[in-house]
Amino acid sequence: MENRNFTNVTVLMPDGKENILDNIGPDARKDIEWVVIENTIYGFKFLLHKKELAKASYEDQLAAASAFTEGGRTGNRIEWITLYNAVHTAGLNNVLNEIGGDPIGWKLYWTEEMDEDQSYPTNAWYFNGTTGFLYTRYARCNSNASRVLRAL
Repeated sequence: MENRNFTNVTVLMPDGKENILDNIGPDARKDIEWVVIENTIYGFKFLLHKKELAKASYEDQLAAASAFTEGGRTGNRIEWITLYNAVHTAGLNNVLNEIGGDPIGWKLYWTEEMDEDQSYPTNAWYFNGTTGFLYTRYARCNSNASRVLRAL
């Protein structure tokens, strides 16, 4: 069977260095805030904060992610596909649990992308944590969860 894992998961230490969780003692793990997610097919990395933001509307989630940290955002569709793969093939939720974070759950998460063809101009793309599907046609006034991502 073909290996379909195209993600690597590491953590970003408080000193800014990347490391694997196995190299970090239990006491030091609580100080880790960011998980490094690498997409090996497309050759990019990004950071995922360990904590989930409170549920809110699309616009409020974009603002909350931006205010959370410099460069903070809710992620695009390819990043959410990468996160879903990391949960199922690279142990992302195990890493989040080990550092005191919130696992990617069985809920809806806002992406940063609106319906670009404007067939439904009040809608945005969201990610279903249960199935891994991405959907549009979901009004931006609805309340969903989100995560803070940023460039590495």
